[in-house]
Amino acid sequence: MLCSETTKNYLINYARPLIYSTFLSYSSLASIKCAYQMLSEGKTEEVGFVVLVTDVTSRFDYIDSTIDVYHQLQRHVHALTRRFREAVGAKLPREVLLTSTSPIQGIVLQGNLPVRTLAANLNYLGYIVKPIASPTVPMGRERVRICLHGHNTVEEVDRLVNAIHAFFVGDEGKKILEDMGAGTRKDGVLAML
Repeated sequence: MLCSETTKNYLINYARPLIYSTFLSYSSLASIKCAYQMLSEGKTEEVGFVVLVTDVTSRFDYIDSTIDVYHQLQRHVHALTRRFREAVGAKLPREVLLTSTSPIQGIVLQGNLPVRTLAANLNYLGYIVKPIASPTVPMGRERVRICLHGHNTVEEVDRLVNAIHAFFVGDEGKKILEDMGAGTRKDGVLAML
């Protein structure tokens, strides 16, 4: 290991801009586009070298198409996020779902053991989720972090939600919810009691 456990946990939980920065920001793309426009229109000054710009239009088209693809992926991920939140909210107590509209979702449980148990169960089923335990987060706010991605399908999200629900309907999950003050109402819905 190249760093301490504390540093590793910090980076995992707070270095999101570094980890999820595989796409240029809009301001960077706009700057590039403006620079190409200025170069193609001859609005730049020579600074000791000559800049040759060829096929500027195709470069603009490429940037525009990249932005379009990004927007499509962004809409898809937001739709997956809404679907996940609505489905989990319909099957589990709302208090269990972390308040977040981003593709990074969380199932909030109390205690490190419940979080690790749910994460291990979901990992066993093939889902890549991470337990976020105290002291990384405050005690009582431990969670399982779920990251939704553009390559995920609606069916995959539905299966994940069903796996989470199945866990809480099982004995181990029921015990965790009971310890949190939740349980099954007479109509069969899991809720805070």
